Amino acid sequence: MESHLASNLYRQLFRIRTVEQEIARVYPSDVIKSPIHLSIGQEAISVGVCDLLRKEDIVFGTYRGHALYLAKGGNLNSMMAELYGKVDGCCRGKGGSM
Repeated sequence: MESHLASNLYRQLFRIRTVEQEIARVYPSDVIKSPIHLSIGQEAISVGVCDLLRKEDIVFGTYRGHALYLAKGGNLNSMMAELYGKVDGCCRGKGGSM
């Protein structure tokens, strides 16, 4: 594996794990109103699959979709706004963690 590819994959894994850990830390405070489905420990699946997809390819996730959304290039700010139920979320605050 080329070192720049390995570095890119690791950065994505680290970013997703860090985001998920922060969501897990904040969730008990009840500011995130929807149930959450974390993908901690499963980040590599989403990162590996999405690395092989083309930009125009579409993926669908059911539970534990945060990693898939981020690995496919989803906007972190939009995802977090969605978790907080904000209208600028990726589903206008209606989808929550799903």
